[in-house]
Amino acid sequence: MTGLPSNPDPQATTRTAGTAIATAIALAVLLLVDLIAVVVLPRPITLRGPGALADVIPELQHFVEHARGLRFHHNVDIRLSNDLGALNTGLSEGTGAGAADAAASQSAVLRALGMVDERYNEKAAAQSLNSQVLGVYQPRTHRLMVRPGPITARLRITLVHELTHALDGEHHQLVRKTKSIRPDESGTSFRALAEGDAMWVESRYRATLSAADQAGATAADGPAPTGIPDALLLLAAYPYAAGRAFIEELVKQDGTDAVDRAFDHPPITSEQILHVDRYLGHDRPRVVVKPVPEGRVVQRGVFGELLLRLMLSRSLGADPARRAGTGWGGGRYVAWRSGTSVCVRGTLVMDTAADTDELVAALRQWATSRPRARVTPSPGRSVMFDNCVDA
Repeated sequence: MTGLPSNPDPQATTRTAGTAIATAIALAVLLLVDLIAVVVLPRPITLRGPGALADVIPELQHFVEHARGLRFHHNVDIRLSNDLGALNTGLSEGTGAGAADAAASQSAVLRALGMVDERYNEKAAAQSLNSQVLGVYQPRTHRLMVRPGPITARLRITLVHELTHALDGEHHQLVRKTKSIRPDESGTSFRALAEGDAMWVESRYRATLSAADQAGATAADGPAPTGIPDALLLLAAYPYAAGRAFIEELVKQDGTDAVDRAFDHPPITSEQILHVDRYLGHDRPRVVVKPVPEGRVVQRGVFGELLLRLMLSRSLGADPARRAGTGWGGGRYVAWRSGTSVCVRGTLVMDTAADTDELVAALRQWATSRPRARVTPSPGRSVMFDNCVDA
């Protein structure tokens, strides 16, 4: 849960869920590099539709090159597979008692934050996302796996998204950079940068399609996955929706050169993704004293503006949560097990005294429906909160 992301307007992300979730998140693409020199279509699987996949790739590569102002040095290794759900890096990974215990702790932490309730089923949520997977990129094998089927407008849009990752990977050494990412919000922020760029190019490609093809692609996206709480849908959509808004602002500043510079010097917090002026102004998070656990630690990390908004939005609504999160200066959290309970404690530092007062009021409202929750303002524009739930 380290570095859980944010979204400029959670309601807006809900409106884009059909596209951002079904078309983008379901792709489960993070980074693409080390691409081989030929398009590989293994047999005996064949593609159905008006043309073979290999016939459309050069056209789509050219579009991506033109949009990004960069050139491919290699083609992409593309394979066909009917079992993309098994390849998808979904919400839940691992098996056995250890994995089950970790999943139970994760669910309890989300409940303690108020992001889900007792009905939340992590496994069902992962299956719901995986059921909509159309393509998956495998960073370890550097292959793009595509579900066999007709070459539809939606598939073309998907491939444009993936090819953008491939092009960025060639020019910006994305795998090397992700290996050096620290266990804080820099990981989710870098992902928002990468996915935002792919969404920006994807949106430009969509605009070139006929009205009928655009409508068909939107209809093919389908409804948002079921059985997933709004806060987690927003969290899943964050790299795509907030990342695209971030890229759009950069392009307004200085075209795609600004995007390339961002890959060289990526954002490190969700605040920088949500407020591009904070990124351009080189605003950095304040050092925050790590909150002290009172039991066996199950999770710890950065409590960014994104996570703060998501935590508050279910109790306060999207706009009050956004206002309370604005002015975030830094944050840390820790979660631990104590007997039959899982507890979360967070420490937040705000930019100004007024920001702190607004956050304290919001946290106290959040705490009213949680009997075990406490909110404790501290000197230096710092606020601590904690809450426990039955595991």
